[in-house]
Amino acid sequence: MEHAQISPETAPPLTEENLDQLVAALRSDPQTLAAFIERASPNNGRTDGWTPFARRLFLEVLAETGRVSRACEYAQLTPQSAYKLRARDPLFAAS
Repeated sequence: MEHAQISPETAPPLTEENLDQLVAALRSDPQTLAAFIERASPNNGRTDGWTPFARRLFLEVLAETGRVSRACEYAQLTPQSAYKLRARDPLFAAS
């Protein structure tokens, strides 16, 4: 299935309802996806970058590829931060 070109300027705001559609459309273009991440909803006070959107995106890409480095590339975070989060968050580790 082909997806229409999406740009951060013309896309709807990221929401839980349209996340799956946007991730599917942008999965092959990490740089464009990073622009969407920047537009994502506020990080609820988090300063480590692991917003709910970043966590979900990381876990979806990790499940699909099995590669932490690729999932981190999409989430725009480092593998070191992913491993630190895994060590301190049992729910994330289980996911």
